[in-house]
Amino acid sequence: TLLNNAQSAIMQAEQVGAQEYSPLELRFARERLEAAIEALELDDPEQARRLADGAEIEAQLAIARTQAALARAELADKQRALDALKADLVDAYGDGVLR
Repeated sequence: TLLNNAQSAIMQAEQVGAQEYSPLELRFARERLEAAIEALELDDPEQARRLADGAEIEAQLAIARTQAALARAELADKQRALDALKADLVDAYGDGVLR
């Protein structure tokens, strides 16, 4: 139906953790979906389509921002591990080992 893409995108956003990393966009997506449902109930399919499209876009934005936040967190973890490894090397072999 008209709402399937938006509903699917919102579910995907929830599955990747958008509640934690992109709650505002996820909330906007849900609100637009609800408004689209209301527009359908009021027999306004064009408005419903616009709102559903907006809900899908907001959900996709939530997905993208969540994935970016997760990537940044993974990068930070890897940087910490690298820093610890460098410190261990310096402890074992002296300052010159990293040159």
